[in-house]
Amino acid sequence: MGILALIPRERWAIGSGTTPIMAAFTHLNPDGSRFSDGRFGVFYLSATVETGVRETVFHREQFLRRTREPSIQLQMRCYVTGVNRFLHDIRGQFPGLHDPVDYLESQQVGRELRTANSDGIVYDSVRHRGGECAALFWPDCVLPCAQSTHYAYIWDGATITNVIELTEVRL
Repeated sequence: MGILALIPRERWAIGSGTTPIMAAFTHLNPDGSRFSDGRFGVFYLSATVETGVRETVFHREQFLRRTREPSIQLQMRCYVTGVNRFLHDIRGQFPGLHDPVDYLESQQVGRELRTANSDGIVYDSVRHRGGECAALFWPDCVLPCAQSTHYAYIWDGATITNVIELTEVRL
C-alpha cells in the first residue's frame, strides 16, 4: 500500500487512469531522484518516447547494478498523459540542476519549490541530447494516463543491451 498521507487530499488524482500517477507519490524511492531527496514523490515524464526510454534505461541500470541482479528481461510500460499546469522552466539554464550524477543541488531546489507549493519543473534531459522532461510535484497536475506501448529491457547482468518494443499478436 502506498502512503496516501503524503499528499493533501485536495491534490489527489482520482478516477480511471490515475493509478500510475498516485503510485509515483505514494511509493517513495528511498534513494531519491533528481528533484526529490526521497521524502516526497515526483511524477517524471518526457516529451517523447525516446527520451523516456533513455531516462528509464539509465535509472533501471543503476538499480540493477546496485542490487546485483543476474541477467533478466524487464517489462516496461509507456503511459501517455499530459500536464495541466504551468511549470518552472529551467531548460537551457542552471547547469547544476542538470548534473548527470550529482543531484544535491536539484534535490534542494525541488524541495524548496514543492514546499512553496510549486506544481513542478520542465527541464532538459541529461540522458537524451535535445530531450525534454518534466517533474511534477502533485498528482492533480497530471492528466489521467492511458497505457500505451510495452517494452522489454534486456539486462545482461551489467548493462541494458537492448530495448525491444513488444506488440500484441491477435489470435
